[in-house]
Amino acid sequence: MHVASLPISVADATAIARDGYVFGYPLVLMDRRRRGAPVNRFTHAHELPGAGGAATSPDTGLLRSAAWLDLGPQPVVPTVPDTYGRCFALALVDGWGDVFASVGSRTTGSRGGAYAICGPAWRGELPDALTVILDSNGFGDLLERAEFLKRISDQDREITDRVRGLRDKAKDQAVQLADLEEQEQLTAERILYQRDQIAAVENKLVGSRDQLASARADKRGALAQVRESRVALEGDLAALEKEQARVQAALQGAGQTFDGPIRHGSGALIWPVNGPVVSPFGMRWGRLHAGIDIAVPSGTAIHAADSGRVVLMGWVGGYGNYTCIQHTASMSTCYAHQSSFATSNGASVSQGQVIGYSDCTGHCFGPHLHFEVRINGSPVDPMGYL
Repeated sequence: MHVASLPISVADATAIARDGYVFGYPLVLMDRRRRGAPVNRFTHAHELPGAGGAATSPDTGLLRSAAWLDLGPQPVVPTVPDTYGRCFALALVDGWGDVFASVGSRTTGSRGGAYAICGPAWRGELPDALTVILDSNGFGDLLERAEFLKRISDQDREITDRVRGLRDKAKDQAVQLADLEEQEQLTAERILYQRDQIAAVENKLVGSRDQLASARADKRGALAQVRESRVALEGDLAALEKEQARVQAALQGAGQTFDGPIRHGSGALIWPVNGPVVSPFGMRWGRLHAGIDIAVPSGTAIHAADSGRVVLMGWVGGYGNYTCIQHTASMSTCYAHQSSFATSNGASVSQGQVIGYSDCTGHCFGPHLHFEVRINGSPVDPMGYL
């Protein structure tokens, strides 16, 4: 009978079309994705899958390796190495995109092994070392799988018992052999003991000589390094003193444009950054450390300690990126080692305004803010004004 002559309602036709689309279209998409890909060989993705692809993926947030398996002729047996506790997953996906089995650290452990992936119609025998993942057709196949795994466990138990017996027998024979060799061993040990004593004395003499030579070499190297460091530090100190004079001259000239009282220990200045003081004001390395070092991460916002006008901003030798703000006719504050500026030379700033960002430019050993308070251009201890 011709299909067109069969009576069918619109509802039945709609249901048939819907089922065909729901159950058939995923297979079409999966086949389109498979075309051109190698069979029974892994390929490795070098970028994450994009949205709106032709087929779903087990996980779109990870780079994956995938293989299309042909289980018609015979099972495919991939081998998974021991991952030593690291998480991994080998998901087995059918034509509809469903994960019907998974090998991984959460399901089979991370010790690795060989796994036979079999088609639903295959009924052959596998080697004992393989773990079988059957594409079961129902509860009967599931029972067959359980029976197969039980046989493997029983066989492993028999092999373990046999090995244990052979091991115990070998241990007894080793004890007997040790008794026979004991006298011979005692004589050999006496000879070896005397020889080792002579060798130990010789080695001690050689070791003492080598240690003395090594100590002399270490002292010569340390002395040379100290001399090089001294020359470098002397050069840095000379450069810093030169820049110190430049800053002092610039601030003394700028102070004449302001009027107002000098704030001595009034505590009117706010902290430019929030962090611990890791180096105080005072003498350091034979010279004056003209401010305090406040430890903060790179990129920390630096706030003006008080309102005023920017009179110096730019690269100043060992200070790196350096900003000075004149607050009164005689008092100014300066901020060194900045990564970048957030104001401009000549600009008026208010107390708490962000003027730059901390880093480690110039001569320094890590990100921090070098903060100075200067009276008539000369540095004073900032702790008396914060």
